[in-house]
Amino acid sequence: GVIKDITSLGACKSQSSSCKSKVGAFVDDNSNWNSARGAGSKAEWLANKGGVQDKAMKSYTNARFLWLKERNLIDLNNPKDVAGMIAASHLIGLTRAQRMRSAGKEKGDALGTYPSDYYTLLGNIC
Repeated sequence: GVIKDITSLGACKSQSSSCKSKVGAFVDDNSNWNSARGAGSKAEWLANKGGVQDKAMKSYTNARFLWLKERNLIDLNNPKDVAGMIAASHLIGLTRAQRMRSAGKEKGDALGTYPSDYYTLLGNIC
């Protein structure tokens, strides 16, 4: 909710290198920011005005937790599993994290980082 409607980005909603300039221009345009949600500009976001980044990450993480919980994809008695699955879903998305958990299949991101790397790294923080 910090960024307003992203439909104008079309297919450029990912981190594709071909979308870099379009996404950059979108983010630089203050009219695309939702000041009611804490940031009225890229500068306010980067300055973490009022803790807006922290609030956004908390909301994002809670949504992922609930999605995983509703599908019985996390062991609520194991904080390492909860943290690991949230971390993996952050890297590759929820449905691919579900596939990783249920079928044991995973694919690395563009930099060669695998969701199991995130699972292990962040799961072991708990």
